[in-house]
Amino acid sequence: MLIERLSYNNILQEGQWVLSIQNDIIDPNILNPKEDAMVEAMLSNPITSTPSKSIIITISTDNGVVATLAGTT
Repeated sequence: MLIERLSYNNILQEGQWVLSIQNDIIDPNILNPKEDAMVEAMLSNPITSTPSKSIIITISTDNGVVATLAGTT
């Protein structure tokens, strides 16, 4: 198992992630109900280097909200 923690950046680079919010009307740069977020990430390690080729993505917030998505390549 390979765990990679990505850091936020305004420009997508290796080992980092960026966020764009669609319909960002209420509070600019804050995700609110009825707004859509798109997260793009660039991993430092290729997914093909993991034997199972499984991916688990976990996104968490400062106030404790956690979302997890699992899949395979």
